[in-house]
Amino acid sequence: MNAKSIVSEIFFYAVGLLILVGFFLLSTFLIIHVIPDANRDMIKDILATLRDALMIIIGYFYGTSKSSVDKNAIIEKQLNQTPPISNDKDNQTGTQGNQA
Repeated sequence: MNAKSIVSEIFFYAVGLLILVGFFLLSTFLIIHVIPDANRDMIKDILATLRDALMIIIGYFYGTSKSSVDKNAIIEKQLNQTPPISNDKDNQTGTQGNQA
């Protein structure tokens, strides 16, 4: 992995963690405190947005998207490790040939 992909992956996980922590902090705040009626709808909208983002993140990490990314990484790694295939006829049919 190069430095750019490592930074990108760290950022990816950090955003997911931030959404997770934000959802639970806001939920805890709403349980403990009484929200004025004027702000109640806005807080509900924010909580719903965080909930939806959390559902998308969970779906990615435990759903088919993550499996697909992992599969593609494994295939790429194997393709980079295998030696190139030779087009030489002797290697394909063998060098033993006809002994008559």
